Amino acid sequence: FPWFPEEELHALREEWREREKRGRLVGFDIDEGVVRKARANAMEGEARVGFFVGDARRLPLKADKICVDLPYGVRLRRIDLKGLYAAFFGNLRRSTCRRIVFITARQSFKYVPRLYPFRVVRHFDVNYCDLEAKVIVADRVA
Repeated sequence: FPWFPEEELHALREEWREREKRGRLVGFDIDEGVVRKARANAMEGEARVGFFVGDARRLPLKADKICVDLPYGVRLRRIDLKGLYAAFFGNLRRSTCRRIVFITARQSFKYVPRLYPFRVVRHFDVNYCDLEAKVIVADRVA
């Protein structure tokens, strides 16, 4: 993450190591192949993360913090981004999540619905896989 301040990245790593002792990290994706790759990456990095196949538009999102990388409509051109983003963020509103971190390509940002009850507290402009993208950090306010 060359765009992320090194000292903050180090602090986040230490925080996650401490949290790993107290909490549980879970990851899921609708694509089984992506889940297999994520498991392999986690094992190589010695991270204790549970992975499963699931749909973030429908599953109950039971987490304190959620990090998501939704499709941008670049490689999956036939996807209904407006519908996908509306369904995911609708599901997120029903959750008890206190913080959301998500990345989206600049051209896909227009599909992100109003974030209420979340408020953007930080954002980063990044180059992600040769795409202009934004990383958004938002906290629940209501």
